[in-house]
Amino acid sequence: YDWDVGNEATDPWRFRSGNRMTKAWEEIGVVDWTVRSFQLARRANPQARLLINDYRTDEAYEKLIERLVVEGRPVYDGVGIQSH
Repeated sequence: YDWDVGNEATDPWRFRSGNRMTKAWEEIGVVDWTVRSFQLARRANPQARLLINDYRTDEAYEKLIERLVVEGRPVYDGVGIQSH
């Protein structure tokens, strides 16, 4: 199975005040939040292929992908780009 674990983590909506995700993003940070999400998904199903996915193809997404490395290995198995 493939799981979209990190989906639209660079979406600017998440950083606007007043939405329910803002507090968690501010307290934990997008990188740590996303790493934790991947670690939980990996524990839930070690055989699953875990994907990071976003509609953005800009520098914010590229930088996030580069930072999702723990102990020298990416936490994801694949990178997706939405194209509706």
